[in-house]
Amino acid sequence: MPNSNSNAQVRLLVGIAVVGLVLFLAIGVGIFFAVRAVILKPRPFGPAASNATYPYPGPGSKDFAELIAEYGKCMKAKGAGAQRHWDVVRFAKEADGPGALTRRGIGPDNPDELLHLENWILETEADNARNEIWDETKILDTRWLIPDREAEIKVRHIARAKGSVNNRYERWWVVFDGGWRIYDKEIISTV
Repeated sequence: MPNSNSNAQVRLLVGIAVVGLVLFLAIGVGIFFAVRAVILKPRPFGPAASNATYPYPGPGSKDFAELIAEYGKCMKAKGAGAQRHWDVVRFAKEADGPGALTRRGIGPDNPDELLHLENWILETEADNARNEIWDETKILDTRWLIPDREAEIKVRHIARAKGSVNNRYERWWVVFDGGWRIYDKEIISTV
């Protein structure tokens, strides 16, 4: 029969080991988050994100508003010139994300495919111009995908006609290549 003194010693050693392990893990987690906080700047999200990223005059916010205003003028002109606000090469790479173009043997850098996409954008924007005329746009949120280079923008277009106000919410993906240009966009139900 083991003596009670050795049982007490074992319990004491196990207790010290457990406390030591807990302290070690707590200190390790604390160090991890402290280093992470220094390396990674926190990104705002939710309602705070739109307040933190726009309308303050941060990188791109004024340019985004100008891009949207210029694009809106093209829509009012039945889509004329809207394709110049698109980055066709980046759009092709986005479309090829799952390898759709590459599997067809035409790849996103194929000049014929880029010309086809540019013509498709031209036709699509002329068709979209019937539904994409707005009087005012508000940038609701900006999320940087690559800081100062690529962003996702959520906008609300406001159209006023015959005493009614219609809101259209969209998400735009833009890239900077000597100026901000669109490489994708979609209609979203809400922000």
